[in-house]
Amino acid sequence: MFKEERRISPRIKVNIEAKISPNGFHSKEVKVENLSETGMLIKSNIPLFSLSTVSVVVKLEDKEFEGKAICVRVSEKPPWEAGLHFVNIDEQNRLILEEFIAKRLKIEDTN
Repeated sequence: MFKEERRISPRIKVNIEAKISPNGFHSKEVKVENLSETGMLIKSNIPLFSLSTVSVVVKLEDKEFEGKAICVRVSEKPPWEAGLHFVNIDEQNRLILEEFIAKRLKIEDTN
């Protein structure tokens, strides 16, 4: 049987750094593996807990995206992977994210 695709927006593969602050604690550096308008997949040397709230800061080319996310999926072993779903993103940051993704999708389409 095929696994049903539940994503509502396209994701792009990236290899960029981000800073996260789980539940308001000190920020930690993580790797972002893929990104969409609704969330991202990160790899971290620290475990995250399912349903925890995370503050996110990601440099997307010449602009900085800031927002909040909920950890919706976590791997069981290191290196820890976590699926983050964005929540409460303001309009300015939503536009930064949409612009970055649209530009990357356009590049992927031409290759």
